[in-house]
Amino acid sequence: EIGKMADVSKKADAMRLKTDEARRGCNLPDTESVIQDYFCGIGAGTGRLYITQNYVCFLPVGLGNIMTLPFRRITNIKKERHALLFDNSISITMDDNQIHYFTSFVHRDETFNLLEHLNKHPPSYEDLEDEEPLPVSRTQRGSNNMDDPKRASSEDGGQMQVQAQFKPDTSASKRALQIAAQTREIGVNALGELKTQGEQLDRIDANLDSIHNNLDTSNRLLRGIESLPGAFANSLTKDKSASRSTPNLKDRNLDWKREIPPVDYPVLEKIKEGLNNDHLEPAILRFIEDKFLIAKPNLKPKNGMIWAYDKIQALVIRARHQHLDIKLSDNKTRIRICTSFIQQIVNEFSLRTKTGQINILFEPGTRKFSYGHRAASPPSSQATSQSARDLMGEGGFRRSTPKARDPLKTTFKDADQETRNGIQTQEDDLDDLSNIIGDLNAIAHTMGGELDRQNEHLDAIDRKTDHANARLKATNARIDR
Repeated sequence: EIGKMADVSKKADAMRLKTDEARRGCNLPDTESVIQDYFCGIGAGTGRLYITQNYVCFLPVGLGNIMTLPFRRITNIKKERHALLFDNSISITMDDNQIHYFTSFVHRDETFNLLEHLNKHPPSYEDLEDEEPLPVSRTQRGSNNMDDPKRASSEDGGQMQVQAQFKPDTSASKRALQIAAQTREIGVNALGELKTQGEQLDRIDANLDSIHNNLDTSNRLLRGIESLPGAFANSLTKDKSASRSTPNLKDRNLDWKREIPPVDYPVLEKIKEGLNNDHLEPAILRFIEDKFLIAKPNLKPKNGMIWAYDKIQALVIRARHQHLDIKLSDNKTRIRICTSFIQQIVNEFSLRTKTGQINILFEPGTRKFSYGHRAASPPSSQATSQSARDLMGEGGFRRSTPKARDPLKTTFKDADQETRNGIQTQEDDLDDLSNIIGDLNAIAHTMGGELDRQNEHLDAIDRKTDHANARLKATNARIDR
């Protein structure tokens, strides 16, 4: 452990030195941090290309021009061939149509992938300090030393008086939850009845097929009895009715489980290449209801890259900025990614796992941020255009859209434990009620679809019954003759 801590500190110091060099050499804001740096050439000179959250900087070795390119001014990034022979170059086009050519990359494709990712997805962090944090989990309720009345100051008197006048009434939410649960149970039972009804319709349909099969056999026998040509024809033709198989009854179980849409985050997966080299490859980190997975950019899941949330042991925000390690409980598997969505991804994991299950660790020198808030924006609301960088505050932080403050939340922010427990119970009940309402909507949708299907099946059975009656009358008439 001591060796690992020393290694982490060493890497953090190395990143700090690189960041200081880039800030001084390229005159960058103090909020910029080096994510990766690469050796490359420009013109006849060589140097290092430093990539930060909002800038691409080139510092030459010896004499040469220092270059600072803001991402907000970059319009195109393209892979190029140097001297038409060496596939190791990148061109960057600016908004004034000026093109800069960087050559002699050892890791050209990785450099390109990182530049493209940062250009499409400006890194941003939400300042959630003014947002209400998620309520504590149901297992976290209990006494709090800060609620000791002896420690309350006189300035809390007015608030304590309000608390004395108002205690959360959880009975209403409990009644609503009970009614909703009973309604869901009725809906589930109704789906069971529809399943039974659908199976009955299948059996009726199968019986009608059997009747038609018997009529086919009767017609064949009557044809042989009525005339010698008919008997001769029977000897030359195959009895189709005998070849009919037993009806295959379908499974009419009704799956009403509501679909929860996945949440996708563009990332760069760090893949091992050779003995000592890593490579950043574009990928998608997808969150589904009970698992998360790594997919290709076309959303096709990678083989063996899917895990349940209860397998996560720790999230490590690395000293190399915008890098995140996801460590699993087998103590072997480590998913390494680089992404502009560090805060949002950590937030997703914190909301989708049990309280206390995972350790969230910030290595030295990393940017601290809030997590565990429903207010954190999903990727669909993340601005991905160049103008988005102009909307961000210092250091890439942006505040959530101001909302009207709930006076009750403000009043009871420091409420006593009993009051907070009551509010917590109401929050839990409302969450459960919301889930049940979603279930009811899914049940209603499934029920409507099954009723439509059964109505069409009834129409088909009605037509098949009319046809069987007509054939039966015709067969009886032939027998009577």
